[in-house]
Amino acid sequence: SQVIVKIFGPDLKTLERLGSEVHSAMREVAGVVDDYVEPQVMIPQLRITPNDFELSRHGLRKGEVLELLETALQGKVLSQVLEGERSFDLVIRGEDKLRDNPETIGNLLLPIPSGGLIPLKSVAEIAVYPGPTSISHENSRRRLFVLCNVAGRDLGSAVNEIQARIEEQVEFPEGYAWVMGGQYEQLLESGRTMTWLFLFALLLMGVLLAAEFRSFALAAIVLMNVPQAVIGAVIALLVTGTTLNMGALVGFVALCGIASRNGILLITHWVTLIRDEGEEFTPAMILRGCKERLVPVLMTALTTNLGMVPLVLAEGQPGKEILYPVAIVISGGLTTSTILDFTITPAAACLYGRKAILRLAKRRTEGLDDEHMLEAESLEVEGLSAK
Repeated sequence: SQVIVKIFGPDLKTLERLGSEVHSAMREVAGVVDDYVEPQVMIPQLRITPNDFELSRHGLRKGEVLELLETALQGKVLSQVLEGERSFDLVIRGEDKLRDNPETIGNLLLPIPSGGLIPLKSVAEIAVYPGPTSISHENSRRRLFVLCNVAGRDLGSAVNEIQARIEEQVEFPEGYAWVMGGQYEQLLESGRTMTWLFLFALLLMGVLLAAEFRSFALAAIVLMNVPQAVIGAVIALLVTGTTLNMGALVGFVALCGIASRNGILLITHWVTLIRDEGEEFTPAMILRGCKERLVPVLMTALTTNLGMVPLVLAEGQPGKEILYPVAIVISGGLTTSTILDFTITPAAACLYGRKAILRLAKRRTEGLDDEHMLEAESLEVEGLSAK
């Protein structure tokens, strides 16, 4: 189930009462479906309660009585019998009718130290009570589940309202507690993991970009594409009514690299224009670089979005629960990132990237000259060898 309320406590009847109250509070929340309390199947159970006073009066110990009952009801292995190469346990126990009838069990005779026999019912209370077939435990504590699913609204807001209703309407005695679980708990854990992965991806990209460009300013300009993409992804989620689930979080992580690519292409092209074509760092050069990169970037973005169309149209189809939000996030983020990249990135480059871009172009020009010198020396050596 998507939502599980776990109730902990020592007494089963109190757990059942609290479970019923929690269930009533849960049903008042809009969007709650498939709600129920974990069923407790009751069966007749035999309960034998020794009377300490009567036991001491006859000189009996509780352990002796329990051992005799265990032998009579469950059996006790006395020895083993060999038949050829196989061995069988020799078990002594009472007849089947002894275990089925409380009156018969009460007439079971117990030997006493003073001599003679007394019936079990004279030193113990024997009765049949209804009891659960199983008692669930978690962390060594008895627990009861109240379960439900959520439809027609996002899971997070529904869980918050369920928690508020429970806190308002249900009073838990001392020794009893409750926690939220189910797929919601897993989603929170996955969300924390994906958040750390998202931050780690940004950090790693920043380090790699700074190492490549040798400039924190250029790395920051490239990473500005990430919030631009996040804006579009959030808008796409809101427009389609898609909740922030595991698939959407995966889409955000993937969007980091996809959105940053356009900024890298623009910066490297500006460097190429300065290095290879002798352009000066001017707004005209920035504009020229944007125009020349516009068609390739638009083709890449359009191709990616067209590839996402089948998944975007697959809302509600089985097997697409993860891929659908991934496609929504990537499509929305890539759209805004592509549009804003040709407005914000050039402006940021003009304001903060001039020195870094010129320094990068100069370094790559020197590197290119070194390569040409090495090639020339290599050709000269080859010519001498040929002579």
